Amino acid sequence: DWINHDDPNDPWWRAIDHSAAVPKLTAPTTMVAGWQDIFLPFEIKDFEARQAAGRATWLTIGPWNHTSLAGMFEGLKQAMTLFTALRTGKQPYADRDRVRLYLQGANVWRDFPSWPPPNSQPMRLHLRSGGLLDVFAPGDQGSSNYTYNPADPTPAVHGPQVLGMAKHRYMTKLEQRSDVVLFTSAPLDRDHDVIGPVTVELSVRSDRDHTDFYACLCDVDTKGRSLQVVDGYIRLRPGQPAADASGVRRITINCWPTAYRFKRGHKMRLIIGSGAHPRYARNLGTGEPLATATHMVSAHQQILHGAMHRSVVSLMVSG
Repeated sequence: DWINHDDPNDPWWRAIDHSAAVPKLTAPTTMVAGWQDIFLPFEIKDFEARQAAGRATWLTIGPWNHTSLAGMFEGLKQAMTLFTALRTGKQPYADRDRVRLYLQGANVWRDFPSWPPPNSQPMRLHLRSGGLLDVFAPGDQGSSNYTYNPADPTPAVHGPQVLGMAKHRYMTKLEQRSDVVLFTSAPLDRDHDVIGPVTVELSVRSDRDHTDFYACLCDVDTKGRSLQVVDGYIRLRPGQPAADASGVRRITINCWPTAYRFKRGHKMRLIIGSGAHPRYARNLGTGEPLATATHMVSAHQQILHGAMHRSVVSLMVSG
């Protein structure tokens, strides 16, 4: 049933969608997650709903995946603290703000009164010709091309998962493939604490109505090693979204949120592809049902990045 209802917008899923009830819960709530947790975006969405409704809720995000023992221990510890406070009539978590985040790259904990943190400044990095990632918008017209072959699907090298987590999330294996394109910034002139949502807006053209796009934001250190920070994935279907007269579709890839310090002298890099198999089911390009499909068709992809068709990465940099 799950495979036969692979569109998240399928009404079939509404019976088990309880998101509307999240802000209605009046009980004080503690929420614990990890930056490499597969459920993180949805947990933050729930926190934001409760935050907007004025409900007593505390959020902690650490350097964990979904089944990390340290994260499980933190959840138990916080539950005991909350229940003890409620039983004794004391204020829960009086020694901390509503949001506590582990700042990756700096390896420190930070407290904030809300999510996203206040006083953050938006930062937009434009994809430009020559594989550049720049704060300045391009004035020319450019594009980058690659071919995705579902018979040799682009692999999932790193990323959020339920079990296990690589100690180092280096992306060299993925960057060496011909079915991805890279965009890299100049060395940073200061530390950048990127805290909050991360989105990638692309102008794309494909010869397949059924196709996928994957985006991964990386930290390139002074030795040239590229480390996965956050990534995201989107599946395109006919008319979702609709293309303009020239066949260009504007898409938005919502990556995992993050709290990460890009250090002075490091570079930011964006990897774009059309697969992360088997973390995401490969798109065969035909629109056949996933469970019974028998045909595969390659997708010829074009990323447009120019004055008329811009492609950008949007971040929030904490002040």
